Amino acid sequence: MEQADVLATLEMVASDQWGIVTTAQAGREGVERLQLSRLAEKGDLERARHGVYLLPSHQAGPEDEIRAAWLSLEPKKFIDERWEDEWPVVVTHESAARIHGIGRLIPPKLTFSTGSTKQTRQQGIRIYTRREFAEADIVSVNGLPVTSVTRTVGDLAEQKIERGYLADLVADALRKENVRIDDLAEKLTPAARSYGAKTGMQLVSELSAEASSVEDIVERRNRFVHGTGLTVDELYDAGTLKAFQENIVAIATYLERMSDPLEKRLKEIVEWRPNGDK
Repeated sequence: MEQADVLATLEMVASDQWGIVTTAQAGREGVERLQLSRLAEKGDLERARHGVYLLPSHQAGPEDEIRAAWLSLEPKKFIDERWEDEWPVVVTHESAARIHGIGRLIPPKLTFSTGSTKQTRQQGIRIYTRREFAEADIVSVNGLPVTSVTRTVGDLAEQKIERGYLADLVADALRKENVRIDDLAEKLTPAARSYGAKTGMQLVSELSAEASSVEDIVERRNRFVHGTGLTVDELYDAGTLKAFQENIVAIATYLERMSDPLEKRLKEIVEWRPNGDK
């Protein structure tokens, strides 16, 4: 096979996987290891890690390192085959937080999880095994299987990471339009007592107060109200908004040490009622 044909074959193989190909995938298409080495020597291919190459069509991005590592863990399988696995390898924990753009963790290793007992000898990669995932826990980020924002925060909380780091994760997660407060609270429930909270909702309230601005709190309250599809009066009648405001009271406790103007503004939010309510 001529080099031009080799490149065309590789581009076809990698068209659905970010312009990245493994040596094993290339072998399935009749491309020999030596041919890959020669193309790399000429500069037509770039080695991303052992057995993984970037093609000319590849567009560099912040997710490259994670994508290349993920492909290397099942090097013979194409991306569509990986998604169909009974126990797929999923980007989780710190690496998932990095993909979602939440928190400020700097992990020493790339982190993945699977329901099986899979291991790797590759340096710089950690695989969590025998993990269980609900269907909603895994989302596609440009074709890469990643734990959802809420599952990611919950997983990191169960690792008992430093409270300040978790607060940043919670605040960033709540800025995501598709993240519901009650879903995040549910994921944080197993770790709540480790952080001195009785419930996941209490932990969300406390951590968001430590890391969020008052504007963030107002925005989340508005999202909560509008997302129910009910009127404010109906929410009060159901006791739903009252329960939500009780959680805001917990936030006020954590802001007592802050400046008077900020504390005053937060109390205005807590005490807010629609016209006519007693």
